[in-house]
Amino acid sequence: MNIIASALVPVIVIIALGWGLRRRQFVPDAFWGQLDRLNYWVLFPCLLFNNLIGARLQDLPAFDIAIVIWGAQFLCAALMLLMRRWMSRTGPAFTSVFQGGVRFNTYIALATVPVLFGSDGRVLIAILIALFVPMTNVLCVTALAYYAQGARLRPSALLRPIASNPLIVACVLGSASSLVALPVPDGLRATFTVLGQASLACGLISVGAALRFDAFHGDVRAIVASHGFKFIAMPLFSDLLCQLLDIGGMVRVIIVFFNCLPTASTAQALARHMGGDVPLMSRIITAQTLFAFVWMPLAYWVLGMG
Repeated sequence: MNIIASALVPVIVIIALGWGLRRRQFVPDAFWGQLDRLNYWVLFPCLLFNNLIGARLQDLPAFDIAIVIWGAQFLCAALMLLMRRWMSRTGPAFTSVFQGGVRFNTYIALATVPVLFGSDGRVLIAILIALFVPMTNVLCVTALAYYAQGARLRPSALLRPIASNPLIVACVLGSASSLVALPVPDGLRATFTVLGQASLACGLISVGAALRFDAFHGDVRAIVASHGFKFIAMPLFSDLLCQLLDIGGMVRVIIVFFNCLPTASTAQALARHMGGDVPLMSRIITAQTLFAFVWMPLAYWVLGMG
């Protein structure tokens, strides 16, 4: 319980601080969008890059882990497509359920996994993020382009937002630098560390500021569906694939726990940018974030760590 408290209490307090600051209108509403923009384009890419260049990716079964991560995402995405008409009324509403099912909150991951799983978690979280971020963005951008914007899925229309995504670029550069053991000057590394620390705090505050406790009526089926995919289907698919590929021990535990994390608050910005159902996306983020603080300790205990 002490480990769980050490991991979750700081996250809960900082998220609550963000919610309180916005509710009290401590800063103008326009500030939050600018903070998210700064974090998305500058601070968070530095955090990802710094984590990846410090990880020994070559020491991990990266190919098998990639199959598990991407396989679980594709299986979950395929299941959602099959159930699309049942769980959402419109195409934009479906994209919000979709994002709720396949995205994950990187800020909560980076704040909790290293505390709960020590050095194993600190190393593995880097490769999980490097694998998850690009594929997650590809899937979500594709779903929004087709179901929210009604666009034809031309490769040229999808490649531009994917290739210009700063998180994907940071993951690719960080992974490549780690694999070739590119030397990074201490001063530059220290700069990335400071910016990364700022990103984690700002990100968690933004998660709290994004919480909306307005009425959930009319969206119950969609919200429940997003919870089922995120907290049940994704962990089960990843655990099944780990067993099929004979991935066990702490690697399996961390992968399954990682898939128990709530969806990302940045999903709301993507929904707004690409024509998704923003109010539904906001409610899904709020419901999943609150539920996760009950689900994560339970998952930690079920996985035999508690």
